Amino acid sequence: MAGPPIKTSQGDKKEKKSKKNDNEPPLTAVERLQALNLVSRIASEWNNHLGISDRTLAEFVIDLAERRIKSFLKEQFAKEGGILYRISLTDGDGGGSAKIRVSVVSTEIERHVDTISAFRTDLITNGAGDSIPPTFAARILRIVCEMSPRMERLMRKMEEKKRSRKKKFEPHDSEGGSGGTVMSAIAPAERKREMESQFPGLAGKNLMGSVPLEDGFCEHDKSKEG
Repeated sequence: MAGPPIKTSQGDKKEKKSKKNDNEPPLTAVERLQALNLVSRIASEWNNHLGISDRTLAEFVIDLAERRIKSFLKEQFAKEGGILYRISLTDGDGGGSAKIRVSVVSTEIERHVDTISAFRTDLITNGAGDSIPPTFAARILRIVCEMSPRMERLMRKMEEKKRSRKKKFEPHDSEGGSGGTVMSAIAPAERKREMESQFPGLAGKNLMGSVPLEDGFCEHDKSKEG
């Protein structure tokens, strides 16, 4: 049974979008095509599950989903301690042409209970009714995460920022490597002092004679040398 249409509030939505996108370059031709495909996909999903087919409604649902995905990325990917903080979304050095592994994020979002619950609440609050099961809300989040060109841009931006921040705090030696100073790169005299400071027990002179022992222990017999 279809629920009432969602209150889209188009005027407020467009105003917020224009402010949000002031500093972002416009979508490329390929990205615009991806965005259109996403709208069609969400409209189809909504029609199949709730009996409502409306492209404006689909655009609004996508907007709500993107906001929740953005919040998830900030908390779980960009922030230290998040479930995806130690995960890289690109292979290699993460250059600008590296492909973003969007599925890593979408898989986690689809099973992140708090994000699904919050998104479902957003839909219900905006008039979608109580007939939206959590599994359907999770499916919509995954589809938007995987197909939205705006979310892919955001992931790339966050990935680059996180890599830059990590490199800033990585230790480097004088030759540009990482992991501290190599002992072979230190001058011999300085290296000796360094070793003596780290291993004081090895810094003493070698014993030249026998060591005095208690009664009952055999002493070194010099007469048997030779």
